[in-house]
Amino acid sequence: MVLAFGMPSVLEACAVVPGIGRVETPCERVCVVETDPPVQKALTRLAGVHKLVSPLVRFNGDSDVIDRMAQGIADADDSIRRFALSGYDVPPDDYDALVRSLLDSLRSAGFKKIRLLRPDRNELLAEEVSKRDALDIVAFPAEGGYDLGPTLWVADSASFRRRAFERPSPDSGTSLSPRLARLLVNLTGVTGDQVLLDPFCGSGTVLVEGLSRSR
Repeated sequence: MVLAFGMPSVLEACAVVPGIGRVETPCERVCVVETDPPVQKALTRLAGVHKLVSPLVRFNGDSDVIDRMAQGIADADDSIRRFALSGYDVPPDDYDALVRSLLDSLRSAGFKKIRLLRPDRNELLAEEVSKRDALDIVAFPAEGGYDLGPTLWVADSASFRRRAFERPSPDSGTSLSPRLARLLVNLTGVTGDQVLLDPFCGSGTVLVEGLSRSR
């Protein structure tokens, strides 16, 4: 999981997703969870997550593992035309080396005309993944190397943005963001037949997010 709010996002995942057996935070922006059974549908309800990623390989300098990952991606979908590497806590030199290795491996796997995107700060934002219809490969530190895998799902940032800026009197200086409000609603554990109380209701952000979850 690529986190939106750090440890509060991890707490939300533990509160909402059933069957989490292991939680690791290899770096500030990434949390690795194991679930039994896999419950991707529950994970997509998390407001504190920008991306869900499936780590496929651990890279410790052996380019063969990247070749195998690229071939697996090609076998699953050979229509990809652009890709980016989102590196979290990856030093610049290692990031550039991973990009070169990925580009070579993807082209060898059959993506002859694939285009490399170079995102700002080496991260393709969630909304850009959808907008550019790109393969987003995520890398993060793992036991002396890096775990890599494709992004499987990205949060619907556009809907949160609409609720933030299309309300009657938006005020970014004082209003709670809809994404953070949804995280708080998820943390309460309130179900559909219970009442959600916001004792400091200003513009009603928490209540709107509760209503959108049928609370």
